[in-house]
Amino acid sequence: MSASARYYECIEDTFEDVENRLEELESDPDITVAEGVINVTFANRVVFVFSRQPAVEQLWLATPGGGFHFVWREDAKDWVDPDF
Repeated sequence: MSASARYYECIEDTFEDVENRLEELESDPDITVAEGVINVTFANRVVFVFSRQPAVEQLWLATPGGGFHFVWREDAKDWVDPDF
C-alpha cells in the first residue's frame, strides 16, 4: 500500500518545521536526519526519535516516556493522537 500524496506533503512540511525549531533551541541538541527519521539527542542525553510511517500514514515519536503515534487530521490541520 502506498501513502497518499497529501501524507507526503504534510510529513515533509512537518519534518522541515521540526528541524527548524530544534535548530533554534538555545540548548543546541544534536540532530541527525536520515531515511525518514530525525534523531535528537539533548545535552542531558535524552533522545527523541521522530519517524515517518507511510504504510499507515502516521508520524511516530519515541521518547524515554513512551512511544506516540499521530495521524494527520485535515479538519484540524495538525497531527493528532488517534487514541485521544
